[in-house]
Amino acid sequence: MAKFQIICDAGASIDKKYLDNNHIDIIGVYLIADSKRYILDGNHSEFPKNKQYDIIKEKKDFCYQNPLYLDIKNVYERYLRNGLDILAIKSSNSTYLSNDSSNLIKNELLRLYPDRKIIYVDSLCFSLGLSFILDNALESINLDLNVDEAFSKILELVNAMNQYVLLLGKKNIQISDLSILKKHHHRHNYIFSGNNGYLEYQYSFFNPLAPLKKILKEVVKNQCMEEDVLVYTADCKEKYLNIIKKYLKKHLNITVKIEPISLTLLSVLGSDAIGIVYRKKE
Repeated sequence: MAKFQIICDAGASIDKKYLDNNHIDIIGVYLIADSKRYILDGNHSEFPKNKQYDIIKEKKDFCYQNPLYLDIKNVYERYLRNGLDILAIKSSNSTYLSNDSSNLIKNELLRLYPDRKIIYVDSLCFSLGLSFILDNALESINLDLNVDEAFSKILELVNAMNQYVLLLGKKNIQISDLSILKKHHHRHNYIFSGNNGYLEYQYSFFNPLAPLKKILKEVVKNQCMEEDVLVYTADCKEKYLNIIKKYLKKHLNITVKIEPISLTLLSVLGSDAIGIVYRKKE
């Protein structure tokens, strides 16, 4: 029997079937669009994912709203009351509550349930690589580990992951905290790396294939052979995905897992972004 409950947030765009089959709970967030407020929680989303992509692509006004304090408290308390600890895996700088608010919930609940534990896991970059983290947590449950042991295993994994975001053919960049891109506005293809929960500008190119090949060469050189490579995309041109699959199949003979990009990253960079995550060799 599991000793802890895994909970993640809706900004990660995890497949509902995966969540249901593995009994992973999710904290809902809200999307405000067209003067309406919709809940996105994986279980009964009132707003289809393809519609979210349409709004972002059409550049309509929209925003994400944090889950309510009581929403999170009620979900956590349901499991604490049943004698389970909480392993909460959340997006970095994203749709989840701030660290201060999260800690307020944690402190309040641990006063009521002093024998239980609530541990937060930061995915350290817009929920890229979350499938790796969730699989790792589920493995800990199967090994009958407690929440502290599971957290230690996940930290090792997170520190071993390299996370990149490619923006190919993006002519209009509207990212206030990435002013460095203004110097390269004539180039429309960019590489960002994940750095402690933030996207950090790396390179810009004229040719969209240049950043793709640069990252793929790095993956081939540094990839841990026992692991798959995760690729996240919303509305990427199929030709880029085919290049990724063929290149990695040829040089590493490994599987490429294609997953939907997180809503957090989608809202920042739009549907042209491609996320690539792999585990480094030790």
